[in-house]
Amino acid sequence: MVAITPDYDAILGHLSTLYGAADEGYLALWSNPSRHTEWVSVEELERAAAYAAQLAQREDVYCGVALHPAPLGPYARGLAGDVIGIPGLWAEIDIAGDGHKAASLPLDIR
Repeated sequence: MVAITPDYDAILGHLSTLYGAADEGYLALWSNPSRHTEWVSVEELERAAAYAAQLAQREDVYCGVALHPAPLGPYARGLAGDVIGIPGLWAEIDIAGDGHKAASLPLDIR
């Protein structure tokens, strides 16, 4: 596997595109293997990008898509009923490969 160097500018660009127009809400930045959630206000996207870039040097970092009204603690990722906004429509499509244990996944997206 090739190591990827976290790119602060790319991360900030991504977060700004999705959440730059949001007036309120908190993003969940979840990491593995620590399973820790860092909650960051949409008013602090620069801090979110810096945190994600730094943490990504040693852990996998995931950004929750939905915005929540308040931080929910270091081990919570939020529930659908608590969501106050989403940046658009999305889909997570898993395909078979080294990153998945499930045998029932499709081999490609066709």
